[in-house]
Amino acid sequence: MNGVIYIACTNVGRSIIQANLKNHLNIPILAVINLDYDVALQKANFDSLDDICVENKIKLLRCKDINDEFILHKIKELSPDLIIQSGWSQKFSNDLLKIPRFGCIGEHPSPLPIGRGAACVNWAILEGQKNWGDSFFRMTSVYDVGDVLSVDKFDLGCNDTCKTVYDKVAISAYKTITNYLPSWIEGSFSPIVLDESIATYYKKRRPEDGFFSFEESAASIVRKINALTRPYPGARFMYKNTVIFAWKASFLKKDQEKLEPGSVITLPNSNIAIVCADGNLVILEEISSTLVPPCSPMIFFELLLGSSHRDLYKYGLNN
Repeated sequence: MNGVIYIACTNVGRSIIQANLKNHLNIPILAVINLDYDVALQKANFDSLDDICVENKIKLLRCKDINDEFILHKIKELSPDLIIQSGWSQKFSNDLLKIPRFGCIGEHPSPLPIGRGAACVNWAILEGQKNWGDSFFRMTSVYDVGDVLSVDKFDLGCNDTCKTVYDKVAISAYKTITNYLPSWIEGSFSPIVLDESIATYYKKRRPEDGFFSFEESAASIVRKINALTRPYPGARFMYKNTVIFAWKASFLKKDQEKLEPGSVITLPNSNIAIVCADGNLVILEEISSTLVPPCSPMIFFELLLGSSHRDLYKYGLNN
C-alpha cells in the first residue's frame, strides 16, 4: 500500500481528512491538493486546510488547474493507490483518472441519484426538501455515470441553512471514510444499485437567481435566504435602487392578506416583518448593503435613510 491523495477545498474535505487521520493512521496520506489562493477567492465555502496539513506533516500542493502538467507529474511521483475528491468543480482529465492504482472517488453532497448536477445543497433548501444526504462515487470521464459506492442520508429542517447542511454533509462524509476507506484503499468496491426513476438533476445557479421580491410567498423567501446565506453571497432584494442583502430571516404564518405585499409591520425588537404575497410574514433579522454592514433591519434603515426611515411603515418595502 502506498496511500491516498485528497483533492479538497472545503469543510467537507477537512472532515474526510480528519476521518483518515483519526481512524486509519495505517493508511498514509501522500498529499492534499487544494486550490491556489487566487482561484479560491471564487469558492464560497473555501477551506485552506493549511492547519491540518501543517499539524500532521502532510504535503500540501496548490493549483489553479488540477489537470496542469506540473500537478499531474507530482501525483505520478507519489504513485497513489487512490485519489478522493471533495468540493472540486473542475473536471478530471483522463490522464488524471488513470494515475491512481484503483482510480478516483468523488464525494457529492446529495443522496444520489437525487441531486445530480450543480448547487445541489442550495437547491435542496430552495425546494424545501425534508431528506437529504451525501454520496461517494467512482469518477469517470463522463459526469454522473460512475458507480455509486455509498449514500448516507440525514434530515433537513425548516431552519437549516447552506452552512448547517454542509455541516451535516461533513458529518456524513466523515462516517463514510471511517467505514469504507480500508476497503477502497485495497481496491474493493461494492456499487449500489440505484433507482434511476427518482433521479433529479440541478442546473448551475446564476447571480441573478439570488434576487427575490415580496410578491413571492413568505416561505419561499425564507428558503431562498437560508439557501444563499453565508458562506454564499446572500439573497437580495431592491429598495430605492439599492441592493439589500438578507442574511437571516424567519417565517411567521399570519393572515395579513388585507395588506399589500411589501407592507412593513413593527416588532418589539429591532427586526421588521414584511407582508408577502400569501399574506404571511417574513421577519428580517440581519441585512446589509454595500454601504451599510450587516446589522438589524431597524438600525440598517436608520443608517441608510436617516429620518426618512419612518416612511417604511407608510409606503412599505416595495416603494
